[in-house]
Amino acid sequence: MRIVVVSDLHLGSPFSMHREFGDFMRGLPPAATLLLNGDMIDAEREEFPAGHTDILAAICEDTVKRRVIWTHGNHDRNYAPPYANRIEFVPHWVDGKTVFIHGDILMPMYGLYRLFIRLVRIYRKCTFPDSLMTVRLAHRVPLLFRWIRVCSLANAARFARQNNCQTVVCGHLHKAMD
Repeated sequence: MRIVVVSDLHLGSPFSMHREFGDFMRGLPPAATLLLNGDMIDAEREEFPAGHTDILAAICEDTVKRRVIWTHGNHDRNYAPPYANRIEFVPHWVDGKTVFIHGDILMPMYGLYRLFIRLVRIYRKCTFPDSLMTVRLAHRVPLLFRWIRVCSLANAARFARQNNCQTVVCGHLHKAMD
């Protein structure tokens, strides 16, 4: 079985690559499982920009020809698009020896991390309108990012063992890691 994993599209954000994702979706083989690995939307809202709404509709329509699984992330934890009755919403998904999870719950000291994010958002509203500021700030402070990376990797390995898996696939940090 072929599994195509997509994470952190952040529909609703001006930085979302929704057009490119739409082109990508049109090229998927019908037999492939589409795994939406969290943060497919940037924030829950009543209305999304037109092109972004089209992508949500295309995802729902895709369930007719393929299996679509959506693991929730920190931005879309309680979200389900309209007409999503055939999408499988799960906290994480296991396929063989691989576990797929968005990754936000793997962050070190999750409660303190959430407090850090809130403080950064307050700071960001005062100084930067950029919604990706949190990620950019973490990447610009190497010691902070290194600590987050090391702790997240240890938590990912523990999560894999708990699920009898050897590999973890996650997004959240917007940066590839071993």
